Amino acid sequence: MSRAKALLGDAGLDVDPRARVEELSFGARQQIEILKALSMKVKLLVLDEPTSSLTADETDHLFSSVRELSRRGVAVIYVTHRLAEVFEIADTMTILRNGSVAYSNKIKSSSMEEAVAVIAGTPSSSDGHVVTHLRSSPDAGDPPLLQLHDVTASAVEAVCLEVHRGEIVGLCGQMGSGRTEILETVYGLRAVESGRVIVNGIPARFRRPGDAMRAGLGLVPENRHEQAVVLQHSVARNTALPRLDSLSRYGWFLRSSAARKAQHVVDRYRVRTPGPHTPMSSLSGGNQQKIVIGRLSNPQPSLLLLDEPTVGVDVGAREEIYGAIDAAVARGAGALVVSSDFAELYRMCDRFYIVERGRICGEARKTDISGEEDLHHMVQRSAATK
Repeated sequence: MSRAKALLGDAGLDVDPRARVEELSFGARQQIEILKALSMKVKLLVLDEPTSSLTADETDHLFSSVRELSRRGVAVIYVTHRLAEVFEIADTMTILRNGSVAYSNKIKSSSMEEAVAVIAGTPSSSDGHVVTHLRSSPDAGDPPLLQLHDVTASAVEAVCLEVHRGEIVGLCGQMGSGRTEILETVYGLRAVESGRVIVNGIPARFRRPGDAMRAGLGLVPENRHEQAVVLQHSVARNTALPRLDSLSRYGWFLRSSAARKAQHVVDRYRVRTPGPHTPMSSLSGGNQQKIVIGRLSNPQPSLLLLDEPTVGVDVGAREEIYGAIDAAVARGAGALVVSSDFAELYRMCDRFYIVERGRICGEARKTDISGEEDLHHMVQRSAATK
């Protein structure tokens, strides 16, 4: 117990060593797995998307541990879709496409532009930096699409925020700060104890996710495998999950209709799959995520709740997902986004709320800050005052 407590403390992870793992957040569980691997006397360590749910500070601590292991002679294979991490931590880089090696070289002899071009499979003029977009400000006369007035729920306290049509709003904070819990409260996964939730100008009290879906909300949850897909089922069945009522008759699943809708998502989002009846388990993580996001497009929700929307997704698929979200917002939807990647938040969002201990403790517009480092510093200052 004392050794476990010491390891958790060294990692900066505020977790009771006696806690049950299934009770922890997805990000905390991921850190526990990393700690287990780092605490063993290994000669080869394989890390597969280790930072997908870690904050910038937690990622820095992981990198320090990996570098120390490397100095001790441990070989490390680091698998990730985040190219910036590859250029920061790796000595050599190998890029796989369609199951084959498409590129392999020392980092010192490689460039971000070259890596992006190889991954995308097309010539690229990208310099590897975050592309940012500025949307026009919402009409001040239009009512907010979503308003929370002093909303309190489990792990959420007196939250006030709003999202307008045509804008993307980010929730920034450390893992465990309450970002995900705010989304879950809006979607009816957590009971509102006090305060008001207003959607499209109408007070709402969602008792279950089905109520939120009928009101025009759509959720992309943090943990795809546990919360969003059934791996043993087909692409068509997974695509139909949010719309089973419209794809069933007298208790029978309408396979043909579901397959047509799934094929539309496959074509629109360029999902790599033999067809709609392919098992979901045979798709890559990025293609699974495209299905999860794409199945919300028919009909399009008026409010998208996105929790780590590009986790485990390569750079090409990530830009396609960004494009789909941008297109939905351009058509008049709004989006509330949680991400542990400050560069992603800065690229996507028009406004930001800083979350700490389930409360909103700061707000900023993209036009008021200079980049993702400013977001990181705002979150750090907030955590330092808790």
